[in-house]
Amino acid sequence: RPYRGARGAGRNPSVRPRRKECSTMVAVFAVFIVAVAASCINVGKALQKQGTKNLPRLVLDPKVIRTYLSDETWAAGMALDVFGGLLMVAAIARAPVSVVQPVAAGGVAVLAVYSHYKLGETLQAKEWAGVALAVIGTIGIGWNSEEQQPAELSGFRYLIGAFLVAAVVAAPGYYKWHATKDKAMNRLGVNRSGKKVVGLVGMGSPHHLRTSHQVVGTGQEGGGRVEEVFAGLQAGTFFSLSALACKLGFILGGRMSFMFVLLGLGASVGLTAFGLVCQTRGLKDGNSVVVCTCGNVAQMITAVIFGVVILGERLPTGSWTALRNWLFSWCMILGGVVLISGITVDDIPVEQIKESVDKGLGGLGGLQGLVNGMGGGRNKMILPLVNPPPRVKEGHSKE
Repeated sequence: RPYRGARGAGRNPSVRPRRKECSTMVAVFAVFIVAVAASCINVGKALQKQGTKNLPRLVLDPKVIRTYLSDETWAAGMALDVFGGLLMVAAIARAPVSVVQPVAAGGVAVLAVYSHYKLGETLQAKEWAGVALAVIGTIGIGWNSEEQQPAELSGFRYLIGAFLVAAVVAAPGYYKWHATKDKAMNRLGVNRSGKKVVGLVGMGSPHHLRTSHQVVGTGQEGGGRVEEVFAGLQAGTFFSLSALACKLGFILGGRMSFMFVLLGLGASVGLTAFGLVCQTRGLKDGNSVVVCTCGNVAQMITAVIFGVVILGERLPTGSWTALRNWLFSWCMILGGVVLISGITVDDIPVEQIKESVDKGLGGLGGLQGLVNGMGGGRNKMILPLVNPPPRVKEGHSKE
């Protein structure tokens, strides 16, 4: 007697492999759509940049807007950009966010190839290796991904998600506040050469400056380079949040009301705009390679974290081989993006970032100052009551 219905599907061993194969093909097709969308977006932006060379600055003037629309190169780039955005929305509605964003970040490989053949920018051997890594990694992620049902969204997931979002968004803003405070210290007498000087800063103690604060210089050698990194990281985080809002809108829209789909799309547009603002600020005075690379890296990492923690997406953990292949493909895309960008270790201000984090406690003189205050050499500025000045008895003068 043949197997019929849902019970038969659970008993018949030939049904599950076909179902798994079908879901795998759906996931591969979704990844293909993401790759095409990312290619359209990147090539579209390149065409827009190429078309703006002979165009005036874009302002809200009907005459200027007509000039832009009449330019074939810029109009073609804008059309590709919009078409890629629509494809990306369709892919997010079908594929997990933890898959969509890494593949989208790998779309820079298509831009590199396009620049080589159409814009006359010759790629070096290292950059071609990055293109190959990004392409192979994209294929690997698509092949090892599976279609999955969204998990139940609970209040605990919302709480953890809100904490993660607040942490990753507030970190660059906190650094900007710290950099502003350093500039105020410079105006009060601390020079920009990084030397330790004496002055009435912070809580009013020269000892505080000598033991705690060493101001990082501004510009490319100091805080400016760190601001480039944080601008790229913040932009990539906002792009991941945009995909998260869009995906969450589709999930809630399928369970409750179509209104959530519209809200998710609206939030996605707003978050994308915030990301573009952060990226533009970083590109204005900074190194475009550093900003874009940090943005792509942040986009890849935060998308996986948000997708797994907030949306309950599952990595391919059916077998160790599948998980290993997925992680290896993800790392290949990451390595390809870094190679294509041409960024080196010298471009990342590790020491400046570490020093900014070390000074994170502000008036307490940072972590290092706190450790010094609690250790053998007491920091009199941090712990003034632990080592008070000696009292002078009445009738006796201090020598």
